Amino acid sequence: MTMETLAAEHEEWHLQPWITNPADNKAKYDQALFTVQNSLSQYFTKNSAEKYAPAYLQEFFWAYEGFSMADENLLDVRFRVEEQAENRFVVSSITIESEAGYYSPGTNRLEYVKEGENWKINSYQFIPSQEQPLNLTKQDIEEAFVKNGYTVIDQFQHNGTTYFIIGYENQWMSAINTLNGHLEEKIATIYSQNK
Repeated sequence: MTMETLAAEHEEWHLQPWITNPADNKAKYDQALFTVQNSLSQYFTKNSAEKYAPAYLQEFFWAYEGFSMADENLLDVRFRVEEQAENRFVVSSITIESEAGYYSPGTNRLEYVKEGENWKINSYQFIPSQEQPLNLTKQDIEEAFVKNGYTVIDQFQHNGTTYFIIGYENQWMSAINTLNGHLEEKIATIYSQNK
């Protein structure tokens, strides 16, 4: 929401060539980057705001979407506190590929540190499911999809791989690979032909 507000306040930045090529107008890019860093500083440590500001600037002023940025949806499934101390904690969650392809499957790790009275993001790490398999359960699938109107239809084996079959209002069906979290519609077609 902070970035959406900033995007509305600075419409003149949208689709400017210097967003993706700072050398086109270094002064404007630096000014925009500084503004984004200041906005992020209420949620991020100084170092992480500096690190992530270029990506947020490009995502919200060039792509207009914000879909590739970490958001609350990335914490929905298999949320766990991995480490916890007085002034620091690390949480993890998993992401399953969405039907629109906005989210890549993998494990999210966020480190928070306490600055004064506020907890801020110090680092974010995404581990793709190819590097660290997800080993999805029915509960994971339900946490990711049921809240949005999807139904878990069945569990299905094909060529030694387990899939969960999900559907949406009898209009759409797909298979979710339990190891890598990818949606595989061709497997859903095979499932339909075998039922």
